Amino acid sequence: MNIIEYIVKNTNYNQAAIARKLGVSTTQITKWKQGEMIPFAREQELRSLAGLPDDYTAEWVLIGISQAAVPAWLAYFKDRNEWSEARSCWQIEEDPESYCPFILSDIAKLGVALPPTPPTFDDYGEIIDPTPARWAFHFLISQVVEGLCSFTDFLQVYVDKDPETSGERYYIDIEAQLPELALASIPDDLATEVGIDLAQMATLKAKTEQSVRDNLVNLCDSRIQAGLPITHDYFDLINTDLEDLLDYSVGQILRSQSTVFDCLPYAERRMITLLTSNAKALEALHVKIDLLLSQDQRGAS
Repeated sequence: MNIIEYIVKNTNYNQAAIARKLGVSTTQITKWKQGEMIPFAREQELRSLAGLPDDYTAEWVLIGISQAAVPAWLAYFKDRNEWSEARSCWQIEEDPESYCPFILSDIAKLGVALPPTPPTFDDYGEIIDPTPARWAFHFLISQVVEGLCSFTDFLQVYVDKDPETSGERYYIDIEAQLPELALASIPDDLATEVGIDLAQMATLKAKTEQSVRDNLVNLCDSRIQAGLPITHDYFDLINTDLEDLLDYSVGQILRSQSTVFDCLPYAERRMITLLTSNAKALEALHVKIDLLLSQDQRGAS
């Protein structure tokens, strides 16, 4: 639930009253309600109006999860994170209290009903009190976390953060969009099973990928302006299917830089690859020409 919706539902403030209290227009309140990013200072004021605590528990309250259920949810996300084939997501490892509710919030925005408690398992790995809906929700979370781990993995290994250039802020923006990118990558049949409208999913995917693409362009521009090399095709992050990206990450991140080629910037590696490909094509053409000439000579004789 958006914090504006929460205030309207749980206090005596309507949107106009919230606007007066914060000294902003009702149009601005509507924009925040519709998902526009709320500045940190305004977020704190809104939490105060809502009577929410000034810590991570507010995020759980906003998605309808009780404080008593938070430990179970954290353990569940930790388990899913550890089961990932890619390296685990550092945000879930280091700051699960703040990060996990944002994942659940993105899921809820697509119309998925969040259960008050996460799925629990017996000693044999089977869900206790299983229902089709419970299994589907479990598969959804598993897919999202797996995708999040793969995207995070790729970003950390292959995309340069540039802490001393303007590129760092674009990197951080991309990192913040990875949960939506992972959610938009789940299979259509699973999305339908948990009640997500496919048209809405397609809109999320297009919007998120375009935003990530814009940030990647800006990151590349910042590196070029700083005289830094482009060390990889950063756009593989959004141009590669999730399954292939997982194989890519698992297979490539363990590969050591054992040759000069591996140490070259991406642009130079790309140029060498194209030159090598052209040389092989030219060699094959020579073979064909030699074959045709020999056939002509045999026919003449």
